[in-house]
Amino acid sequence: MHDWPAPVEIVNPTGTSSVVLLCPHASNYLPPQYGTLGVPQSELQRHIAWDIGAAAVTRNLAKQLDAVAFLGTCSRLLIDLNRPLDSASSIVTRSEHTDIPANVGIAAQERALRAARVFTPHHQAIAEHLAMRKSQGRRSVIVAIHSFTPTYDGVARAWHVGVLFVASKAFAQASIERLRAQDASLNVGANVPYTVEPDTDYGVLIHGDNLGNPALEVPQPSQPTTLPLLYMVPHQWHNVRRPGRPPADASGFVPGWTRVRVVEPIWFEPARPLADDGCCRE
Repeated sequence: MHDWPAPVEIVNPTGTSSVVLLCPHASNYLPPQYGTLGVPQSELQRHIAWDIGAAAVTRNLAKQLDAVAFLGTCSRLLIDLNRPLDSASSIVTRSEHTDIPANVGIAAQERALRAARVFTPHHQAIAEHLAMRKSQGRRSVIVAIHSFTPTYDGVARAWHVGVLFVASKAFAQASIERLRAQDASLNVGANVPYTVEPDTDYGVLIHGDNLGNPALEVPQPSQPTTLPLLYMVPHQWHNVRRPGRPPADASGFVPGWTRVRVVEPIWFEPARPLADDGCCRE
């Protein structure tokens, strides 16, 4: 018997913010009947199976902004919620340097099953929510949260955060400027470490640009010990406990902890009208 989770986790559905958060790669869960898709269990903890840390960042932002958030509930290795169904990377047979044996040569019926159980109802929930907001005269600003590997194919990715866009150029530039103004040490880049493309992206285009909603994709490095605390508190330093370390002493110091700068997320709520995409107009 197939044991499928709900196709989407909706956090803070009555949020009052204009921001709508998407986190399609929030989970590395695989329904039991799929086992590990033929890969070692350790591979499911890697970035190939999910966007490490992205779910925690999304939940924190939803709380800070009072925004609704839509999170994926299955691993991207089962079916990728951020790819069109006809994309070659919708159901991958190889990810980075790892083969996915159980995805090789699957029948059309199996593809259709995964789409019907995971992909279609997930995006239908988002579409219905956006339609409801439009009927109420509320604007929607799409922000898709992702993470990326700090090194890919031996090439270092030095950015602390990327701001990806197609149509929402002014919104993206304003966001980059605000991030840099809040913390000059942040390495922020436009359309890095990759770009939004029709064959390799879905949420920002389908729920954002295609509907006239301002839309950004915001990837950050996948560092499990630090990423979940980004954007929680304005301009403070926090100790982040590494797994397996003892609790802090009276001074609050523990060898092996990492100090992480966190910045406030006000840049998702544009403060002035932006002429080319209207993201700030009520």
